[in-house]
Amino acid sequence: MFQGWQLSDDYNFLVERGSGILDINVLSGECLCDGKPVETLSIVKALLSWFTEDLEKNSIPLNAVNSASLTVKFRASEKVTKNPMKTVRTGFECKSIILSGNDTYESSLSDEQITYVKKRKPDKSINLLNKLNRQIK
Repeated sequence: MFQGWQLSDDYNFLVERGSGILDINVLSGECLCDGKPVETLSIVKALLSWFTEDLEKNSIPLNAVNSASLTVKFRASEKVTKNPMKTVRTGFECKSIILSGNDTYESSLSDEQITYVKKRKPDKSINLLNKLNRQIK
């Protein structure tokens, strides 16, 4: 689940950091990157939606789940091209843990992928700062 188009809004966040460890509390939506709170990523909302739908499909009440966490060790880089897309290369080592009553369910997955993402439009405030810096010189 932590891959593909569901990450499209979060690639810039990953690339800006280059590498790190995400700790995601799937139930609360809380997300830490390298131990520090970060704004909730789009993928976290997608995970919660998928998780609650899956519980419902399997007739498992949400209150039967004590905790659901996902830890993702990631690395990400981009290659900007002349066309409207950029290439984002990512690597993920994911580990999920679900606690329900006295039971623990664990899973892990490692994956690498190359994705093509639309280039982000430059931030106007950064352009303004660059313009002011050129005028000062």
